[in-house]
Amino acid sequence: MDDPFDLAYPFTGRWLVQNSPADRVPSHGTELFASAYAIDFVPVAANGRTAPVTRSALIGTEPPERFPGFGRDILAPVDGVVVVAYGSESDHAAYHRAPRPHPSGRQRRLR
Repeated sequence: MDDPFDLAYPFTGRWLVQNSPADRVPSHGTELFASAYAIDFVPVAANGRTAPVTRSALIGTEPPERFPGFGRDILAPVDGVVVVAYGSESDHAAYHRAPRPHPSGRQRRLR
């Protein structure tokens, strides 16, 4: 096995950690799709909050520019060479709704 090495965070600025393996493994309720040890990083504004929740946000979509992470740089966690890049996909409308529980429960969703 190769020697371990440090990874840098792929971003700068303020972010929250959601669904961390510190809380539970598997952190996303499944070991499928390599998500057992996944960590969700959620960008926040200077006030520590994500996009403001409005009445219209609860029932529809919002432009991605309303979310603090939109337009932020994403960095490589290690040195490397970009071989291919694709960037002509348009941004989609964003959702900012309260999570809904899955009828079969989180643990049984992807078995």
